[in-house]
Amino acid sequence: MIWLIAAALAADPTVSLPPTVAARPGRLVQIAAKTDCKLVRWYLAGDDADLIVMESTRSAIFSAVAPGRYKILAWTAAGDIPSEAAVCVVTVGSAPPAPPGPVAPTDPLAVALQGLFDTYQDPDKAKQVAALADVYRRASKAAGDPEIKTAGDLFMFARRQALAALPPMALEAIRNRLGEELAAVLPTDPDVALTPSIRTAATEIYSRLGKILESLK
Repeated sequence: MIWLIAAALAADPTVSLPPTVAARPGRLVQIAAKTDCKLVRWYLAGDDADLIVMESTRSAIFSAVAPGRYKILAWTAAGDIPSEAAVCVVTVGSAPPAPPGPVAPTDPLAVALQGLFDTYQDPDKAKQVAALADVYRRASKAAGDPEIKTAGDLFMFARRQALAALPPMALEAIRNRLGEELAAVLPTDPDVALTPSIRTAATEIYSRLGKILESLK
């Protein structure tokens, strides 16, 4: 029982740093880490500054000559469970303004798909979403192909392309959401002939969805 309690207490190691620190060029500044664990590991992102870790590992001395923003990370562990990395941004002197971030999407569907994309932990998700965007671009072109005569033909074309490009369960939630968008615009009866107006609608919806997929980061 005692070892179970000890394991539970050590299950979630944490370490924290001050989120921001101001420093003068060429001067030393001490940064302290807060943690209940024994050791702290430090990392300075960049090679144009210095970081000296104290013997206790609970604090470090930072110095940089050039003005700018410098990112410092620290983490710890309890047993074989690592903590999340803590981040401290040191601003030295008059730092240049941070570059503008990406413009947030205003299309509700783009917002919803970005939220789904952000939940995926698969390291290949960027490649997968790029492959899916290519599937939708191909389907957009195929909508105008006279050899594809019915809604079912177009659906099967897109399905074959997706099966060839992606693992079966990859991006499942995103693909389900895209399917809802397609069903709201295109016939769900596979035997419906692709009239000129349906072909136009199919070309536009597949193209729109493909562009949204390209925007996911």
